[in-house]
Amino acid sequence: MFVRGDQTSAELPPDRDAGLSGASDFLHELRNRLFAMSALFDVLELRAGDSPEVARYLPHLRLELRRLEQFAETWKSDSGAVEASVPALPFAELLGGAISSVSETAALRDVLVSLVTEPEAGRVARGPGLAGAVFALLLDEAVRQAPQGSHLVVRVAKSGRDAARVELRCDGVFELPAAAFELANAVLTSIGGDLVAARGAHGGTTLTAHLVTAP
Repeated sequence: MFVRGDQTSAELPPDRDAGLSGASDFLHELRNRLFAMSALFDVLELRAGDSPEVARYLPHLRLELRRLEQFAETWKSDSGAVEASVPALPFAELLGGAISSVSETAALRDVLVSLVTEPEAGRVARGPGLAGAVFALLLDEAVRQAPQGSHLVVRVAKSGRDAARVELRCDGVFELPAAAFELANAVLTSIGGDLVAARGAHGGTTLTAHLVTAP
């Protein structure tokens, strides 16, 4: 659930426990799905000799699977660290770390990644470690999927008294894998936010995340 601007960062939404419970259920379902995908890839690998096309794509599919598995493990280990006692983290620091994590891949694909933050946006108040992992995942997917030579702009703006909006906008169109989107949205929901994907009328893809903030 997205926390409205008329709520303070010290308050918990009425459905907070329900959100965490739903996120936990999703994680369990996701892990089952990832296990099934791994088993399917094993079968495909055995039959890859009959299909060069399958053999060519299997390494990429296994890489995507492993990245989702690692992210799920990060979520599992950090899911308890979302209380108000966890220090809030400035957006510039959180997103700067996420951008640094994809700098090598971005350079190889000639993708420019820019960060624009409003000083009034504040800091990430809940689960900054999880939020940072989400943006690292989204940026990695965007850099890999966006057309070569694209420009990715990460823009942070205040959207309420205790809320901020983070837009990841690409001048080219890229497709975020459904599993990655579902996982990222579930994690953000568990810390009071959400994720929306849209494609512009004149091309380009935008991912918009909403987060609870502190001054």
